[in-house]
Amino acid sequence: MPRQRRQWAFQETALPLEKSTLSAREMQYDAKEAVQGTLIASRRVLQRHRMRDYRHALALEAKFLTHQAQELERQLARLNKSAHETALGPLPWREIAAALAESVENASDEHKALRNQVNLQQHLVRVMHAWVEQYCSVWPTALTNRHHQTWQHVHLVAHDESRALGLEWITNQMLHQTDAILARCAFPSTCETFLDVQLVPQEDTGGYLYVQRHQTIFHTSPAAAARVLHGIYIKHTSGPTGDIQDLETRFDGESGRYSKQTVEGNHGVHFLRRQIILDDKTSLIVGRNILGDDKYPVGPYVRHGLAWILVKEIAPNCVLYQNYLVLEQLHTPQGEYLSLEQDAAYRGITLPVDGLPSKKWKTFEQASQAQAIDKIHAVEDYLCRLLRDSQA
Repeated sequence: MPRQRRQWAFQETALPLEKSTLSAREMQYDAKEAVQGTLIASRRVLQRHRMRDYRHALALEAKFLTHQAQELERQLARLNKSAHETALGPLPWREIAAALAESVENASDEHKALRNQVNLQQHLVRVMHAWVEQYCSVWPTALTNRHHQTWQHVHLVAHDESRALGLEWITNQMLHQTDAILARCAFPSTCETFLDVQLVPQEDTGGYLYVQRHQTIFHTSPAAAARVLHGIYIKHTSGPTGDIQDLETRFDGESGRYSKQTVEGNHGVHFLRRQIILDDKTSLIVGRNILGDDKYPVGPYVRHGLAWILVKEIAPNCVLYQNYLVLEQLHTPQGEYLSLEQDAAYRGITLPVDGLPSKKWKTFEQASQAQAIDKIHAVEDYLCRLLRDSQA
């Protein structure tokens, strides 16, 4: 296989080769060999020329590669400078416009998707809220609104026979609603003592609801518990439940009572209550406020209020006591609620003078809850004492 000649880098550029410069020694050898003219001398001359050409080619190669490296470094510097200037300088307006148009389109699509998701979630919240309010809520927003509850009636006429029918009808309707109302109260299991007092603001009316859930266990018979509760809420005219002034002759024998009861601010509100013995193990007391009376006019302030007290036997000589009370804030018959400051003054609560409305409400809420809990404990202690005395 013939030997291939070396390909030099400078030869690829097709640049003309520089003419080689001979040294004095090379010129002396050339002259001497030209005189001899022998075959051996010719071979030496050829070999020397080849070596000379090779050295010259190496020099040209080094010079070419050095020049090429310098050129590449200059190009790299120019590219780096151009890239830096492009990064710091303004972009072409066409690129900016295209990028902005794409961003606007993406944002519009994302906004539509998020809006659809928000609408779906809001619809779901409304459906769930309506369901909870109807079946599970312990805050009966519509319970005290006679326009929402067709079974409620809050006005008595002057005719005696009509009044008697009205008193019976009102308490019968509350009796029929007992299971539905107590099912919404979320009382714990029958083996627990439970007390919860809440003041729930009503944004649509500007007032609030007082909601009380009280459950405990008394070790007594259902008959004894029914007698004691009858004495407190039906028979007596005073006690831990407040001063009572009779307005109407007792109806339904001795099981019902319609009277004026003293509340905060020494105001009197009309209150109707009735005890119903369901069976030998269960008794019920229902009560509600009357907002209008043609025979006994109401005072300057009224309020919606409903109460259920259920006592049932859960074991021999052991009864479960459940008390559910809902009261609206006091207001005029025309529907104007007391101001928070006036309501607090009637209850003996001191509000911050320069506090924010939220701080005033928090102070009023906490103080009202504390007062209510103290009163509930007092009634419970009174019940326990009467039950012990009845068994003595």
